[in-house]
Amino acid sequence: MGGSVDYIGNKELKSLEGVDGEALTRASRVFPVLWPRYYYNLIKGDIRIHPVARMGLPTRDELSVRQDDLQDPVGEAKVTIGKYLVRKHSDRIVLLTTRHCHFYCRFCFRRGQTRRDFSDPVEADWNAIFNYIRKEREIKEVILSGGDPLTLSDVKLGWIIDKLNDIQSLEKIRIHSRCPVHAPSRVTANLLAQLKSKHDLVLVTHFNHFVELTPQARKAVSLFQENNIAVKNQTVLLRGVNDCPAVMRRLLEKLMKFDIEPYYIHHTDRVMGNARFRVGLSRGRAICESSTGNMDLKGFRYVIDLPDGSGKVPVKKLIRKKGNQFQFRHPDGKETVFSDNLSAGILFSGMTV
Repeated sequence: MGGSVDYIGNKELKSLEGVDGEALTRASRVFPVLWPRYYYNLIKGDIRIHPVARMGLPTRDELSVRQDDLQDPVGEAKVTIGKYLVRKHSDRIVLLTTRHCHFYCRFCFRRGQTRRDFSDPVEADWNAIFNYIRKEREIKEVILSGGDPLTLSDVKLGWIIDKLNDIQSLEKIRIHSRCPVHAPSRVTANLLAQLKSKHDLVLVTHFNHFVELTPQARKAVSLFQENNIAVKNQTVLLRGVNDCPAVMRRLLEKLMKFDIEPYYIHHTDRVMGNARFRVGLSRGRAICESSTGNMDLKGFRYVIDLPDGSGKVPVKKLIRKKGNQFQFRHPDGKETVFSDNLSAGILFSGMTV
């Protein structure tokens, strides 16, 4: 059995001071709302401005659609194979193991894909998934994503790892999970016993603010590290959460104290419903440069996931064309042009389903 996670019901959430009950009800019809009690208890003081609350409590702004919002802001549909595999690069592939999360980040770039009609892979799907990876010998790395893979049972995760162990051409398995952030009690010795791989195994987690780096989170991370699973972190730059050099630097310093390798800072993807989290590219670059001064961060980069499905690129390699228009020139000469407009008009407000 996996470690248990205690959740707060939406009825209880609505009763809390500072929670917009109507926004919560309506937003949850579009994108789920779910709060582990542990994570909610990190909120201290005014719920309306606390970084943890901001990441998980819907607001009315979330119900508005702007002119340049995208349902698929990183172009995954263009590079999706079947329903569960995303291949932007020849040597690695993303495997969408589940639609479920312990907590639904309101800024999530996949929020347009987590719908009621989306189902998890069944036996026939899994057979097709493993057959494809086995056939495509160029693939050296599989990235388990979702949703959150650690919402699956220990046995299911162990089964997936075993199936991937049988594919000789693979070299690395990466697990992307916010479980140590939201639900550290889920991480147990029994879980780690299932995560035995002959391939290199890495956990990439997702701490966005230093208040998330608690003793409980450290214990969860340590269990992976003690089992020879390296832990890296990718952070999303979020307005009202960590868009401040002092906050970002304190986060990075605390990550290193926990022996977690800072990996990426992601520019917020332009998905429908997350406009309140967006930071301009120029300001984002200034924040990252200011917060990382004199720090030894090998390979650490501020990146943007391009909307045409071509993948992540360093923000510093973008070229401003005109106004809010930016361009990236790929090695093959192809160009990607996109907008960084933070003041796009609202097409309609009060989304309903």
